[in-house]
Parts: sequence; C-alpha cells; structure tokens
Amino acid sequence: MDTIQTAKHSIIREIHSSVIIKADTHEELWNVPVCVSTPGNPITSYLRINVADRHGKDQSFGKIYYTSNDLFQTITPIDNLPDAFKSVFMPIKSDLPDFPKAVGHMQYSPPVYLDSNTVIKSFTFKTDGVKNWTTTAKCKIENNTLHAIELGNAHTIENSRRGLYEPHLVRWNNRFYMTGRAEDKRGYLLTSDDGLTWSKPQPWTWDDGEEIPMDQTMTKLLAHPNGLVLAYTRIRDDNTNTFRHRAPLHVADLDPKTHRLIRNTERIIVPDKGMAVGNFWAWPITQEETLIFTAEWPRDGRPTNGDIWISRIKWRNPNTDLTTAGALQSAQ
Repeated sequence: MDTIQTAKHSIIREIHSSVIIKADTHEELWNVPVCVSTPGNPITSYLRINVADRHGKDQSFGKIYYTSNDLFQTITPIDNLPDAFKSVFMPIKSDLPDFPKAVGHMQYSPPVYLDSNTVIKSFTFKTDGVKNWTTTAKCKIENNTLHAIELGNAHTIENSRRGLYEPHLVRWNNRFYMTGRAEDKRGYLLTSDDGLTWSKPQPWTWDDGEEIPMDQTMTKLLAHPNGLVLAYTRIRDDNTNTFRHRAPLHVADLDPKTHRLIRNTERIIVPDKGMAVGNFWAWPITQEETLIFTAEWPRDGRPTNGDIWISRIKWRNPNTDLTTAGALQSAQ
C-alpha cells in the first residue's frame, strides 16, 4: 500500500492507495468497480465488478460480486447483491407532463437525500438522439422507485457532440454541486441553491484561472463538512499514450469561494501504467474515510488485464455527514 502525503492545508490528511484485486487472478477483463455499504457495527460493504469487452464498446458479459466486513482489508466472493444496491440505483418514474420520456446516466451518481424519503437525483436526456442534456429531479421514494415530483432546468454543451453527461451530484454547505463530462476538452461544474435551479456550466479551472484540459472524462465530487474534493483524470504532457488521457487518477481540493481547484493540493492516487482508469467510483464509508475504486482497462483489444485499485481518502477531520455507524445523516 502506498501512503500519499497531502498539502498541509488540504482537507485530506493522507491517502492510502493499493491494488485490491490483481490482474492475474482472473482471465476475463474486469472493470468499473462499484461499491455500496450498509451501516452497522461492523459496516458491511459490497463491491460489484463488470465483466467487460476488450475494445471499449461498453459491453457487459456479467458481474462479479464481493463483500467485506472490515472496510476492504479482506474481501469474500458472493453470488448476488443485497437490497443496498437497489437503494442507490433506483429507477425513476414521473407523471409530470414535461418529464423526459427516456433518461440516461442514472448510475453515475447516488441520489442526494433531503430526508429519509425525499431525494435529488441527477440524470440526462436527449432531444435529438445524440446530444445529452443534464438535469435533476426532486423525487419521493416508493417501493425502491424514484417518483419525480419536480424537474430541474437542463444544460448541455453546444460544441460537445454528445453534450453534457455522466453527472455526479453532491450537497455541501446547503448548496448542490454537480460535475459533468463533455467532449470539448473540458469538464464542467454546475451549482444550485435548491438542487433544481442550476447555474450555467463552468469549466474546471486551477486557482489561478487556467482551464484544466480534460479528454471526455468522468469526474466525481467528494463532499465533507470542511469542503469539497474533485476526483478526475486530465490531459498531461506525460499521458498522451493512454486512452483519452484517462490515467493517472487525481484528487484536488476546491477553493470554497471560487470553486476552482487548488493546484498545489493535487495528488496522483492511481498511477498511469498505460491503461485507462477513468471509469471510477467514490463512496463515503465512515467518518474517517471515503473510498475510490477503479480498474485499469486497456480498451484496445490487448489480452492484458489490469489491476483493480482502492484509494482510501483519509479526512483531516471527521466527516460528520455520516453517523459513526456509516449512515448518511440526511437519510435518517
């Protein structure tokens, strides 16, 4: 396990990154690990891994499942997932007359709970069959289904062929923050006071105002009472041979006033070994740490498998958005 030291003014105390499943333990290509947990003592965690094609066509040939009762110090294979996964990936329905007939990118972000039965959920829809628009809805939960009762305003990126998509949503300091992917060498941040009325998307920049080049890349926000952290890949001088510059994987603190990334807090949490690690998952698991999972994925037909990584984001102060048992305070 590698211990990554952070800047003294970062809200992250340190980061521990390691391989959780080695590439030579399986013949198929595994990717896109997703984690959820159920509160308790101990906290029970579950990991779902996709069995993928080797050419980056987003085909799935099955799923692999693991569980852990010691915060992924050890993992045990299981045959199926519990209802905990259903609560994160609930389908959405609505009787609203202007609600989209079809929605997408529902699985890129868990819902944000306003109370135990009301959430804000991010998703996309298309108006022309190609270009994605990103929006949110306020929903009531009934029988593991989201029933949308209010629809937010939507945004796209006009010079991005597929628009704005793969949204990831969090709430911090009584405001909502949503990050999204585009195809114009940028990633974007949107903000909202109520989770429904969204600002115009703003490109991610460093604290000096310089735009951060990103190549069709997923980004995710990590929320903590003391601030926000972005997890992302970006275009660098040394990663031109990696698919869409999707390695290494970084984290950096946001300036809470400007919403820009603080350049000297950037840290690499998963290295670039020539395989993409851009499809990743973030999950707050305890008051002490948030977990990030990713898989190395060649995406070019090579018979090579990649390792599956876990990065433990250790907070400088306890994350009181969670209870000591690992439950979201807002969902209680």
